[in-house]
Amino acid sequence: MTDQHENGNGPLDELEKARLQGYLDERKLLVGGGQVSEDEVSKYVMTFSSGALALSLVFLEKIAPHPDPQTLFFLKLSWACLVVSLLMMLASFQVSQKAFRRQIEILESITFDGGDRHQTNSYSKTTESLNVISIILFIAGIASLCLFSSINLDQIAVPPSTAKPQPTKTP
Repeated sequence: MTDQHENGNGPLDELEKARLQGYLDERKLLVGGGQVSEDEVSKYVMTFSSGALALSLVFLEKIAPHPDPQTLFFLKLSWACLVVSLLMMLASFQVSQKAFRRQIEILESITFDGGDRHQTNSYSKTTESLNVISIILFIAGIASLCLFSSINLDQIAVPPSTAKPQPTKTP
């Protein structure tokens, strides 16, 4: 069987075969490799955000069970930033999938329909924005948590010594 144009007008010439192979190679990279870097960043932010939330609870329970009330703002701010960071990253996963599908549509349009090479992928831009916002919120959450922790570590009283005081000798 020989390669035929879709319209049946004869075999594909070498230029068209190369163009088709370029399309297939590019599509494979977009589908397979495109998710790897997004997934890695997302995993790190999600893991660290979740870990920081858990660490803050342990700190509150075990190390500073009675924090300075004026510092609770920083704790609440850190929790809000970390939770919203996680939510942004989850939203990024969904939008990222749409971005990959849209990029495939753009590539097919350019390759098969002679579409405009300057088409935009708004899902890709949205994914990037969500990731950047998530990272910024993660950093703000960690900074607030560090501030809360450092202030309250300074407030922790050193427990008195358990040694009995020695009586003083009088001459």
